[in-house]
Amino acid sequence: MANKVIYGDYKDYPIILENNFFTIKGWDFKVVLNSETISSWKISSEKRSVSAFSMVGRGFLGGIVLGPIGASIGAFSALKGQKEKVIQIVFKDGKKALITLNNDDYIKFQFYMS
Repeated sequence: MANKVIYGDYKDYPIILENNFFTIKGWDFKVVLNSETISSWKISSEKRSVSAFSMVGRGFLGGIVLGPIGASIGAFSALKGQKEKVIQIVFKDGKKALITLNNDDYIKFQFYMS
C-alpha cells in the first residue's frame, strides 16, 4: 500500500517522507504537508487493505500444512491487513485533497503537524 492522494487536487500523486515532512511530489512541483501549507485536516475514515494474492497464498499454504481448517485459518490471517487512514486536507491556497497514509506514517504525520 502506497501513501498517495486518492481524490481532489494532486490526485494520484505519491506522498513521501522527506526531511521530516510529508510531501506530495510531482514531476515539476512539490507540496510540503505542514502547518504552513495546510489550513485544516481530519481523519475521514480508517480502512484495512488486504491483498487478494496474500489471502489466496496464505489459504493455500494453510491447506497444505493443516488441511481444510488450515486453509480457512490461513486465509483469515490475511484479513489482519495493513491499516490505513484516509485524511481530508484543506490547503491554505484553497486546494483540497483526500490522502491515504499507512498507520505508522499517520502517527508521524500527527507528530509533525503538532
